[in-house]
Amino acid sequence: MNNHSNSLSFVGSEEHPEQHQYHVIQMTSSPSSSNGGGVDLSRFLQDVASIKDEFDVIDSIRRRLMDYHEKSKNVHDADSIKDLRARMDSDVTLALGKARLIKFRLETLDQSYEARLKSTRKWICFVTMIFMVICLLMALFGIYGLS
Repeated sequence: MNNHSNSLSFVGSEEHPEQHQYHVIQMTSSPSSSNGGGVDLSRFLQDVASIKDEFDVIDSIRRRLMDYHEKSKNVHDADSIKDLRARMDSDVTLALGKARLIKFRLETLDQSYEARLKSTRKWICFVTMIFMVICLLMALFGIYGLS
């Protein structure tokens, strides 16, 4: 589940033969990360950044609506009020559209996370089952001397 698209390599015995009991764990980039072999964190972060950009657009619309509200307190001409109201209505419609888009994208991210989690759980269950079978076989061979 915590696949960070890195592989572990042990360094020590080849480079320093005098230190046989000590090993250094060195993390290197995995070739499977470039072809979709692990969790694609960069794609997730791009999606989150684009959602944040949409939030920023909604925030700018909110600030414009606040400005329109302040202007509406001082406007007394009917044509100006109609124009201001039309701009406010279009901004509210735009903000609602952006909010629906953000909601959809967040739901999509959540569904992809749940799908990854489900597949990871299946893998963990499979590995656990294989481990238990190996342990049972080792116990049987050890008890009955069937080696």
